[in-house]
Amino acid sequence: EKLKPTMGLLCSEEEMWPRINAVREEVYNAFSIIADKIANAIVEANNDYLAFAENHSIARRQNNFVTTNLHGLIIEKMSNVPDVELKHMDGSGNVLLSYGKYQVWTKKLDEAGMPNINYTKSSVKRISQIVDGNDVAPMLILGYTLDELQRVSSIKLQYMQGTKHLWAPIDIGEMLTTGTTTTIKSQANDVVSVKVKPGKKRNVEAI
Repeated sequence: EKLKPTMGLLCSEEEMWPRINAVREEVYNAFSIIADKIANAIVEANNDYLAFAENHSIARRQNNFVTTNLHGLIIEKMSNVPDVELKHMDGSGNVLLSYGKYQVWTKKLDEAGMPNINYTKSSVKRISQIVDGNDVAPMLILGYTLDELQRVSSIKLQYMQGTKHLWAPIDIGEMLTTGTTTTIKSQANDVVSVKVKPGKKRNVEAI
């Protein structure tokens, strides 16, 4: 089943092809295999970022400092997760992740849980689940939130069309199988925990 495009901003209907629909339960089952590795990769990236940022107290206050540095580290660490591949976007320099039959767009989430997106022709197509070529794999968002000290506080898989969540986000923390809490430490020994609920099964029915 394919989704119907809902946003025609910056592109005509003749250019657009809907991506294949992503079923929540199938996504949950697929990513549960590597959930621990996703969490570890993002935690490692955040630790590396914090170690770097602590030596640049003025630079880290700039709006694009987190996006540029932490995002790049997350992509780098995620590229080492088994079966995750990098997909380079022609001309833009942006990198997407590919896992199984899904494409994954890594984004920082705002306080409302919405991905921070610069709205260009390409990004509108991605968030609208539409394309202008033959690659119609579903586009998922691997979103992370940061606390006031720029430490990762949650990691979620989202499936959106425009500003609408097509099903409830999947909390990576609740998928972890280790039974322990994943922690992030800065050089100042501040600690934050990525939410984990070991032993509890989520209801994976689509909403």
